[in-house]
Amino acid sequence: MDILVGFRDHLITSAPIAALIVARVYTPILPAKPTYPAVQLQLISDVDGLHLRGPNGLHTVRIQADAWATTRDGARALGRLIRQRVNGFAGNWIGDKSVSPATRLAVQLAQFVDGSERYADEINGGIVRHSGDYFVTFRDASEEVLIA
Repeated sequence: MDILVGFRDHLITSAPIAALIVARVYTPILPAKPTYPAVQLQLISDVDGLHLRGPNGLHTVRIQADAWATTRDGARALGRLIRQRVNGFAGNWIGDKSVSPATRLAVQLAQFVDGSERYADEINGGIVRHSGDYFVTFRDASEEVLIA
């Protein structure tokens, strides 16, 4: 399963987030004229975990989650909901359940690491972006770990 898909699905299964954005989570590019509020996800970095014998099967990614809204309060509120949903999470992100077996990411830890806010007057007459960066350490259940 793609980590951004797992992150997106984790967000939209939260009732408070879904009430605001329905399923308007875009990766990695917003449409030309989106409906706001919306969320944009981007993969910033992806590092494989290693130990002295080679790969340990863990990956750590940095994901930027941008909450876009027409007001500062709206962007901040959505950004806070995302942070509450993701920060400190450990557990499984389950993919398409119609596929057998369903894909699964075993998330060891999702952690908020950085945030910022920007007003972009050049976009659709003015829009606010509240950004949050998250480190997510996970194991893809479909990957086999070989240790000699």
